Amino acid sequence: MMSYCKAGDKPTVRYKFGTGNEKTFKSPYAPIEVITKNTPVDATSNYNQQGFRIGLSSINAGNIGLIITDYKFVTAQGILCFIWKACGEYSWGTGSSCPAGSIELAAGCPAHLVTAYSASFYEFNTNVKCPSPNVDKSSIEVRYNGLTIFQDQGNGTVTFDVQCSNCPDGQCECKTSEYPGYCCSDCNSLTGEIATIKSAVKVLNSKGSVSHV
Repeated sequence: MMSYCKAGDKPTVRYKFGTGNEKTFKSPYAPIEVITKNTPVDATSNYNQQGFRIGLSSINAGNIGLIITDYKFVTAQGILCFIWKACGEYSWGTGSSCPAGSIELAAGCPAHLVTAYSASFYEFNTNVKCPSPNVDKSSIEVRYNGLTIFQDQGNGTVTFDVQCSNCPDGQCECKTSEYPGYCCSDCNSLTGEIATIKSAVKVLNSKGSVSHV
């Protein structure tokens, strides 16, 4: 995991998903870590973009077969529950708010839920996929001291760059009396100008044309 910037900096993270528009996040903290994944933000290690079939046995629902992209177990009202994302879904919703003993996709419960699953019947078939491929989805997360301070997700592969100072890479920050209190100059050009001035001063010194007070 790579760290960016140093304490006291105000990092700017510029990123975009696929061919989408560039977005910006300005962090008030530094150093930061940037993590990107080719999965939605809210996904488990079980996530599979193309989907897979799972079969299980539930006390309240009997034997069922599902084609899903992700799943996890939660405890709802004291009952161990199995919730999942169907093809095309990216959010879990609020599975713990579903009434115990039900399978539903209702207005008050956007997550699917099966209560009291049986571990004795619990199988996968990765040859069965979703009817049509899901849109590629990726995510970006910014952390400070191990804590997540920002996250976003979108369609397509995410790309990003981090700017640690007020000026982008390759430009030097110069203080000014005008708003916003600084300007950005090309570092290479500035270095060349300084070298030219130093050379001119040396020539004048060698000719005795420069007086020092």
